[in-house]
Amino acid sequence: TTNQEFCIMGKNHPLHIQKAHWDEWTKGSAIDKELTALNLQSISEQTPYEYLLYNWKSGKVHPDAIARKMNRRFGNNWWDGGWWCGGAEDSQWGCFKPDRPRIDKSKGFNPNKPKYIKYEHPPQTPTEIFRLKMPRHLWQRIANRYNIPIGNYLDFWQWVKDHPQIPITITEGVKKAAALLSKGYVALALPGVWSGVRTPRDKYGDRTGQSHLIRELKQFAQQDKLIYLAFDQDKKQSTHQKVIKAIDRTGILLKKSGCQVKVVSWDADYKGIDDFIVAHGERLDLVFQSALELEIWQASQLNHLTYSPDL
Repeated sequence: TTNQEFCIMGKNHPLHIQKAHWDEWTKGSAIDKELTALNLQSISEQTPYEYLLYNWKSGKVHPDAIARKMNRRFGNNWWDGGWWCGGAEDSQWGCFKPDRPRIDKSKGFNPNKPKYIKYEHPPQTPTEIFRLKMPRHLWQRIANRYNIPIGNYLDFWQWVKDHPQIPITITEGVKKAAALLSKGYVALALPGVWSGVRTPRDKYGDRTGQSHLIRELKQFAQQDKLIYLAFDQDKKQSTHQKVIKAIDRTGILLKKSGCQVKVVSWDADYKGIDDFIVAHGERLDLVFQSALELEIWQASQLNHLTYSPDL
């Protein structure tokens, strides 16, 4: 672990993980080491372009995308490398965190106050969810928590789907899901707070249908399934309001699918649930025990003033 890069033997092949990436997961987010080894990979040079710029319809890499890897849109930042985590074993989709993030030049770009794209996902590709590979000891810990035998199952997520009495937590960002799984809580991750919801629109941006859950999330929205929502707690007022709206919309759609929905909150000094786990992991059970039913949460949050009162 004193080297800049070392090799972790994965299930089918060795995964190279740089020490900085390893420490970010295992120390920075208190993620189990074996879980990290199964899901994290350090990649660089052409590999990030191959992982991100694929054709989601055919499954093939865009033939012209790699040739244009130095183009104005993506630049050469990805070439310097970063860490990669796949969304699921049966999918090419995933998340790349570059060591040298590129500047976001989308609408609202201000060269005097540039914003950087911290996490990259395959562009122009439908959003999926993170269903991480699970080491046996964490799977057994969850099985013991709910007194449900593993039996002959080889797929952790199939086992979860086949036992709807097991609660699931939906959070934002793969590291937060990994931190929760490390503490014995079943957790799925979305790449963003709105990523679990689709709203059909035409080429002009006008709505053409009802909002619905994405297919990958819908399969876990079973009748009477208890689902916790644990999105980031941002102190910036505008971001906080967006998160509240996303929780409300996602929660309503989960309720329509027959789920029980609760909203988790924690000390506001910690933005992400993984930050809270690093600081106060021993209090995590109390956080879930105090989670609010969606309707109660809605009454407490949606009626708040836009600005904090002065008195």
